[in-house]
Parts: sequence; C-alpha cells; structure tokens
Amino acid sequence: CASVMREFGFEDIRPGPVTWAKRRKAVEDFLTKTYGEGPGLFIDPDCAILVEGFNGGYQYPEKAIEIEPTNERPLKNKFSHPHDALQYVCAGASALQGSYDLNLPTPSYGFTA
Repeated sequence: CASVMREFGFEDIRPGPVTWAKRRKAVEDFLTKTYGEGPGLFIDPDCAILVEGFNGGYQYPEKAIEIEPTNERPLKNKFSHPHDALQYVCAGASALQGSYDLNLPTPSYGFTA
C-alpha cells in the first residue's frame, strides 16, 4: 500500500492504530468535541455513504454483545469500508494532534486579573 501511495505523491506515510477499538475511539473523540464554534468532525453532506452509515447503515450484529461482549465488531457491508477509512483518518489526525507543541494564549475575554 505504501508504494502505491508514494506513486501518487504521498511522501510522509505513517502507520496508524490497527485495532478497531482505537480507531473507533478516535472517531468518537472527534464527534464529541467542538473546536471554536464548529464541530470536531464535519462530514460533508455530499459524502452519501458516510452520512447513510451514521444514520443507521453502519451496524452491529444483533445480540453480538450478549454472545461475545469483548469482541464487538460491525457488520461488513457497503458502509463499513468507508467508515473504516474514516477511522484511520481520525486515528491518524489524533496521533498528529499530540505531536505538535502549540502554545495557545489563554483567552481573557476582556477581563484583567
């Protein structure tokens, strides 16, 4: 995969989390955060498969939690592969967030101490 990506101009290729649980958590983290006044994760409405996946297409087998609670995995369907890709992107972005040392000023909102 890396050689194909390099062929198309991607130079800085880094491995990301492979475990499904870590990838799923990365998406969850972005979905539950806001940055400024915007969402932590914006899905373009034109990304129909991702939107449909979030609206119920990305599913888990019935009773899977009751049978094997430590092995929760989604059904493989037309929604699972694009959502897997989104998980890899979110996991990679999460890893990059921690690698930058940003010194952001604390907002004062016009008050002085």
